[in-house]
Amino acid sequence: MFDKLENKNIKPLVTVVIPYYNDGAYIEETVESMLNQTYKNIEIIIVNDGSTDDFSIQKLNIFNNSKIKIIHQKNTGLSAARNSGFKKAISEYILTIDSDDLFENTFVEKAIEILIKNDDTGAVSAWAEGFGVRKFLWKLTGGKIEDFVYGNQCVACALIRKSVWTKIGGYREELKNGYEDWDFWLRVTDLGYEVYVIPEPLFLYRQKNTSMLIETQKKHSKVYEEILTLNKNIFEKYFIELLVDKEKKNYQQAEQIAQKNQQLNTLRTSREFILGNRLISPLKRIINVFRKRVQ
Repeated sequence: MFDKLENKNIKPLVTVVIPYYNDGAYIEETVESMLNQTYKNIEIIIVNDGSTDDFSIQKLNIFNNSKIKIIHQKNTGLSAARNSGFKKAISEYILTIDSDDLFENTFVEKAIEILIKNDDTGAVSAWAEGFGVRKFLWKLTGGKIEDFVYGNQCVACALIRKSVWTKIGGYREELKNGYEDWDFWLRVTDLGYEVYVIPEPLFLYRQKNTSMLIETQKKHSKVYEEILTLNKNIFEKYFIELLVDKEKKNYQQAEQIAQKNQQLNTLRTSREFILGNRLISPLKRIINVFRKRVQ
């Protein structure tokens, strides 16, 4: 399908949604990483979520580009800001990125091709490479619901089908303490969609001395309990299924081992094995004597 679109020189619009709160020092770099994408049919919506820093508020005035729209709203949190951007977007393909992070310039081109070719893929992201005060390579795997019930397997920043966002009711705005991305992916994969992670470090995650992720990790137990409570039905359903499946696999492996042991015991008591063992025993003794002399 993507090839047909290429032949007709028609490429679907991608809307980039950037929640923004007091990030004036970084927003210009983030926007540039989007405008510099090799995939060019892009619009950008910056959602100013009630910034209080004068520098950050004034910084938004530098964007004089028809591709960039700015929404101002009172501070209602990251999930609400993302939802505002999704509601304003007219495209089916929406890229979420935080206002201090970056994508390598080939990401959109690679990600949209995957979405167009695979109807059962709900979102596409990539490995995350940390930069700033700490460097790392985060090789998350993505996957389906059986992967996400054990923990988050995708960063928040990804190219997402708007129709999937609509089906699950968007981001949960009551989640104010973090892990809203894990909650989002749980509900996406529960519908049967896959979250695909490109095995390349195409997402650049800025590491600062303080960040929302660091603050979330400090409150891990509380936030984790929130996610479990909100998705109780998902965890109950899939944990039971996965445990049963695991027990079946364990039983099958035990059966296979028992069969091999039985075959081995049968072999050991056979006339051929006993005779062969008698013939080779003298040779074993000679080898042992030779080893001792060499030592």
